[in-house]
Amino acid sequence: DEYENLLNRSPSWHYGVAAKELETVTLEKMHAFVNHAFDQTFVQMLVVGNLSETNALAIAQSVQETLSYTPLPMHLRCPQLYHQFTSGYYVLHIPHPDADFNENGIISQIQCHTSADMLLWCTLTLLSDIVSDPFFDQLRTKEQLGYIVSVENQRFDQTKSALMFRVQGKCNPIYLVQRIDHFLRSFRQKLVEYDEAKLELNRQSLAKTWKEKCKSVSEEADRFWASIDPGEYDFEYRQVMIESIVRITKDNLLEYWDTYINPETSGHYTRIDYQI
Repeated sequence: DEYENLLNRSPSWHYGVAAKELETVTLEKMHAFVNHAFDQTFVQMLVVGNLSETNALAIAQSVQETLSYTPLPMHLRCPQLYHQFTSGYYVLHIPHPDADFNENGIISQIQCHTSADMLLWCTLTLLSDIVSDPFFDQLRTKEQLGYIVSVENQRFDQTKSALMFRVQGKCNPIYLVQRIDHFLRSFRQKLVEYDEAKLELNRQSLAKTWKEKCKSVSEEADRFWASIDPGEYDFEYRQVMIESIVRITKDNLLEYWDTYINPETSGHYTRIDYQI
């Protein structure tokens, strides 16, 4: 996760860089920092629960008065930026600091669509759901290449998404890359032959998950923050996803696979391998 952050998000710092800076931190510097930490501040607040608008605004006012800050100007705020890679195949080889450590890992990140289109995001989510079991079965059950084998889709912001293949175990990472390549090239035919009844079950399963109600206030807050943090403020996105998933056909899945994920057909195939 740390190296994913370094390559995908900015600002982001390697723990080694942060550790070196710790050596320069003194008690006097900490006191100086604390005394001026909230001189200028940008506050985003989410109030969840059985509170009226008046109560919520009163809480916000109390926080503002307690911190006694002036607003941080827009040009001084440091938003999270996400790197867009140009088409190509990138490899980051990361040696373990312990030479005797005998475990390896590979994360293959395939960059997918670069738009806020909810139908495309649902298509990627459905593909991830379909690919996960065959990928696990092939590399974990049949080939025994690792004890952690998984597939997941990620959305970094409105303009960046990816499909992630992870394998961790004692196998050589170069060989793991070859096996992932083989899986990607051979899976298209399985997608062509994928049973329509199973596809409908996949759609229904995802829709059921998105319909689930929050089990706690903290879970509800997490859902709200998922739309607040990237600046989307789309609090009805789950309903849009439910309506979108039923429209996705096998042809849509094949088109998406060939456009972004299949190295033999994608015109702008973009992949980053983390070999650890």
